[in-house]
Amino acid sequence: MRPRTDEILRSLLWTFDEWIEPETTTPFARSLALTMGNLMRHVILRVELEGDLLFEDNRELRQLLARIAGYAQGEDRGLAALGDRISGALAARYWGGDVYPSVARLVEEATALRWALTDAIRELQARRARLGESQDYRDVRRDIRDYLGRQLDREGKMIEPAFVGERR
Repeated sequence: MRPRTDEILRSLLWTFDEWIEPETTTPFARSLALTMGNLMRHVILRVELEGDLLFEDNRELRQLLARIAGYAQGEDRGLAALGDRISGALAARYWGGDVYPSVARLVEEATALRWALTDAIRELQARRARLGESQDYRDVRRDIRDYLGRQLDREGKMIEPAFVGERR
């Protein structure tokens, strides 16, 4: 369907940048105009990238959580309840096989999975004194840190290019 949402937004941004923003005269209006331009660029990037990035992130986070659940349910580490909670989060489905995974559904899934990861980080950190010398523990913690780095890189693709140039 034409025009696409991103095309409409680009047209709005062009009109704003070329005709409205240059007419701002007061410092407050100038500040608002700069903020609005940055936010419009950010929305354009989100429309273009957010669905794919969330889908990729959720897939990677599911793999990480499965690894953490396996670790938690392994030897007697006192983490069986954590493994069960993670398994419950992984079992939840936010769309069926023939349903398009909208951004809203992907966000709901991401929120639940990220809460499970937050829970896992807290539980693992609380047991660091007891488990911290174990190579398996260190490997799981490294995997979490590596994932978080990649997550920040993905999210940065939607933020950094949008907030360039003059800012308020």
